[in-house]
Amino acid sequence: MGGLELPTSRSVHRRAGGQPTASGESPLNDPTSHLPGKGRGRRRPPPLRSRSRCRLARPTGSATLRDRGPAEDGFTLVELMVVVLILGILIAMAGSTFSEVRNLAQNRSAQAHARNGLVVERTYYSDQAKYTDTVVDLTATEPSLTYVTTAAALTTGSIVYVKTFSVANPDDTVVVGSRSAAGKCYWLRDSSATPPGTQYLSNSTCAAPDNTTVMFAGW
Repeated sequence: MGGLELPTSRSVHRRAGGQPTASGESPLNDPTSHLPGKGRGRRRPPPLRSRSRCRLARPTGSATLRDRGPAEDGFTLVELMVVVLILGILIAMAGSTFSEVRNLAQNRSAQAHARNGLVVERTYYSDQAKYTDTVVDLTATEPSLTYVTTAAALTTGSIVYVKTFSVANPDDTVVVGSRSAAGKCYWLRDSSATPPGTQYLSNSTCAAPDNTTVMFAGW
């Protein structure tokens, strides 16, 4: 009919801002209809694509930190027992070595006292042509030692046992001894009557030898 436009199948709606929509959407249903510039030739931004997360493949049988549980610190009982065992062995070895060194030093000290006692006897012999077991005479010769004439009186320290014997001549043989703190006794026998001169003997019983006891060339 003349001068009238018939509405098309796509109705033109007007938004609240007075702009027509190109589609059949109702402005009431458009959540962005109130934004400025809506419908003025601006393109809608493309929808964001979902970004897939990159995950590393875990080897089969491997355990994560969550699977492993809390971290374990310290030593296990077996490790502690091994350490204690090693320490015990080291202490035993050190104790044994220390005991051996101590006994050796004590034995050397007793041997030195016995030799010093024999030196005193030889000094007296050079003046009197005989040995002596008289304590007064020996003390006058060397007062730094203590002299005894019985094995029962022989104790540790600078105590020296002396005993004379007459083999070919009066008091021509002498036995000198000393006791170690380690428990051994060391004896020397010197004779001007029969060779081989000085003889040696050591024992743990501390039984004093006489002029007939078998003795040796060294301790």
